[in-house]
Amino acid sequence: MALVSKYSNYSLRQAVIKALKHLDGDYAYAIYDGENLAVLRDPVGVKPLYYGENKEKKVSAFASERKALWKIGIEKVKTLQPGYMLYNWEITKINDILGSILYKEVGSFKSISKTDLEGNGLKSPFKTYLGYNGLRYPFKTDINDYNSEINLKNRLKDQLKDYLINSLKKRLRGLSKVGIMFSAGIDSTLLAYLCDDLGVETLLYTVGHKNSVDAEFAQKTAIDMGLPIKIYKVEVEDVKNYFHLVLNAIEEFNIMKLGVGMPAYMAAEMAHEDDIKVMLSGQGADELFAGYHRYLKLYQEQGEETQNHLKEDISNIYQVNLQRDDAVTMAHSVELRVPYLDLDVINMAMNIPIKYKINSENDPLRKCILREVAQELGVPKEIVKRPKKAAQYGSGIHKMLVRQVLKDEEYMKTLNLERYSDGIK
Repeated sequence: MALVSKYSNYSLRQAVIKALKHLDGDYAYAIYDGENLAVLRDPVGVKPLYYGENKEKKVSAFASERKALWKIGIEKVKTLQPGYMLYNWEITKINDILGSILYKEVGSFKSISKTDLEGNGLKSPFKTYLGYNGLRYPFKTDINDYNSEINLKNRLKDQLKDYLINSLKKRLRGLSKVGIMFSAGIDSTLLAYLCDDLGVETLLYTVGHKNSVDAEFAQKTAIDMGLPIKIYKVEVEDVKNYFHLVLNAIEEFNIMKLGVGMPAYMAAEMAHEDDIKVMLSGQGADELFAGYHRYLKLYQEQGEETQNHLKEDISNIYQVNLQRDDAVTMAHSVELRVPYLDLDVINMAMNIPIKYKINSENDPLRKCILREVAQELGVPKEIVKRPKKAAQYGSGIHKMLVRQVLKDEEYMKTLNLERYSDGIK
């Protein structure tokens, strides 16, 4: 890599660490200098990376898919965690090397003064989260407004808009058209509005049962936005036909992941037919802005401490969602990009007080500040106020899987489930 070569007078290990400070994006890569090997992935874990060794054949290898390692006899496949590097087959924690931690405090929102900032050499009232890159754009606010609740919230919203738009600009660079995994929920609709405003041809893709909530609402929303949409209306036979394809892609027999992965797989297939190279999804928004209903329960019990659960979920999102989503889209040679998981957006969101995400113990919608931002950017109120519904439920696929497909014993016998029974073999 050209960036690493800039530090050619250092060891490969040191050169890679120095280069990481300048990287911004989703990646998994390996570099070999003839003697040493470094393998690593982006700090959020958008792109997958696996490794392992076959001790009998004395073979060590890494790949973006587990099945590639299984084929050469590596049965025990490991996931390289974000924030770690595989250097000469030994695991090194990158964050420790760079002198940062997962959530490094560099300021506070509470009654911070100009003297406090200058005395600590700080430029903004931010904490740096999940990134050795840190924040590259200063927080736009006047120091005298920190104690004003209204001014703070308004400026948080303005800054969030800036970061989201900048994240999209980075991910749309060089593209004339883009596909969006579209449920007509707040996350995907906001992306669609912004992409269209940025002048990129925007195509929407929705998957759902003919009577599903997502399909019906997506059609109406697309018409209102004036954007083209393709809807795959799924029947039980479709679920059966795609079951083994999705299973082979995600390499794991997990009903929840199959239920979420199947509509994404079908959407990517439609996008590929339209010669779409890149799709966007709203992945990460629920974890950043407390969209799931379980966060409301946590908020009722723990109040502000709920924010710690959001941080934990973002740290684990690579294995819960991202590896699955990358697998099902890349099965059709479509790259999935996730604007909400830009490092600056993550840093920004994790510094927004939980009270601006969940406004009360009885908040039925949650993601309050994101909904307000969306409405200010032009998203219709009907969509802004639409309750959260998970992809597998909104599409109707989970119900078909559980109530019909899994109960069809003859069909299930035709599948090679033993290989994927524990997600490893």
